[in-house]
Amino acid sequence: MPYLGKQAEEGGALIRTHEFLQGTDTSTGTTAFTVASTGGDYVRVFLNGVLLQEGASNDYTKTTSAVTIVGTAPADGDILKIDVYESITIWDTVPATGGAYSGNVSFGDNNITNVGDISLDTISADGSSITINDVIKGSANNTDITGTIDPAASTTTVTGVGTAFLTEATVGDQLVLHQGTANEETRTITAIASDTSLTVNATFTDNANDTTPEIHPASFVVTDDSNGIDFLIDTDGNIETSTTGKVKQKGAFMQSSTHQALTLGG
Repeated sequence: MPYLGKQAEEGGALIRTHEFLQGTDTSTGTTAFTVASTGGDYVRVFLNGVLLQEGASNDYTKTTSAVTIVGTAPADGDILKIDVYESITIWDTVPATGGAYSGNVSFGDNNITNVGDISLDTISADGSSITINDVIKGSANNTDITGTIDPAASTTTVTGVGTAFLTEATVGDQLVLHQGTANEETRTITAIASDTSLTVNATFTDNANDTTPEIHPASFVVTDDSNGIDFLIDTDGNIETSTTGKVKQKGAFMQSSTHQALTLGG
């Protein structure tokens, strides 16, 4: 019997193998070999160990019931082996061009090396330290964002029209209001409720509608369990802490000769 059975000879593939000895399992001159398959099955055909090419102008054609050799029939004594791949499991991979994982990814004790920016929602450690050698930024750039904003004088809540705050901003970023080049106001984003609503640390004094608002992403932000800002380095390098936070100096304090001011409680 030419059917040899099923085997998993390649990782992730269930293969049904048929082998025909021409002149013994078949009649002399046979070109059509009965092999059941479906339209979606992948088939490989070998003649005396040589892989044949599918196609009417190549070595063979196939249907759901047979493999037909093109041209001259195999000679008596030739061995035709046909592998039918009934199922192929594709291992989960992310292509080099990018992609996304739906679950957690563990790298064990190995390092992750990256030469560009990394956008992260949260960072956590299992008791080990986290070392950051470069800047972790928000998802926006120092440029105009989608939509317009209309700040009110009596509230720190800023309403957007056609904005995408959830994807273009993050807590700790700076929201810049433009009312002409001579009148710009900058506030720190302290909460984001939706794509069209966020909260800043202080009200804007100019409450006119702004059609070209900007987001200046923070360089580094540490938030508490309620997503409040504990520690912040803004896009200009300024450092802020929460109203209850403290900066502890353990060594000598030195100030540059460029006379940059140290502001406390500001």
